Amino acid sequence: MAGKTTITIDGPGGSGKSTVARRLADSLGFAFLDSGAIYRAATWFALDQGLDLTDTARVLQAMDGLSLHFEQTPAGMSVFVNLVDVTGQIRTREVSNSIFHLANSGEVRSRLIGYQQAFAQDADLVAEGRDMGSVVFPDAPLKFYLMASLEIRARRRQRELEQVGEQINFEAIKEEILIRDERDSNREVAPLCKPEGAVVIDSSDLEIQQVIAVMTGEARSRGLV
Repeated sequence: MAGKTTITIDGPGGSGKSTVARRLADSLGFAFLDSGAIYRAATWFALDQGLDLTDTARVLQAMDGLSLHFEQTPAGMSVFVNLVDVTGQIRTREVSNSIFHLANSGEVRSRLIGYQQAFAQDADLVAEGRDMGSVVFPDAPLKFYLMASLEIRARRRQRELEQVGEQINFEAIKEEILIRDERDSNREVAPLCKPEGAVVIDSSDLEIQQVIAVMTGEARSRGLV
């Protein structure tokens, strides 16, 4: 079909967006965009520079020296900040709990949206995040909103942290997820929400392949693949 197709997957942290989006992209032959990795990379960069993340002007100034590069690999999207591979570093608890400073800034978001939209210019794309269908790609022909129970999301987050060597109490992880949900849903700029027209999928009791099957069926029914 003519033109490029963008499929968006939004939802709260731990709903399985990244894993599902990556595998869906692979199965469809689309490119994959982990928008959260862009915010994580920018947050890691600001922390590494020793910046006060509440000082938006200083953060924006520092971002003039920020170069982001992404590579698709069988394991997912590798992230490079100024040619340094920070794929593991951006998944730490410190970064996760600090992202909201940049995410709440309209000026920072405007700067980073350019990185995200550039992905859709040259390839069919599966884009996942918290505002993909509502803000970054509002005209996407197919949008999904992926959700899961708090317990399931906390278990997934705990496994993710263990993979980067962090052992965190389960109840503490649940509390952090609740706090982040509150921040994401109530921020003034691009809050987490179900995009208009999005297909809602609860992944709590579904295997990854079952979620992908539902999404693939929707894409086929709309003639997108």
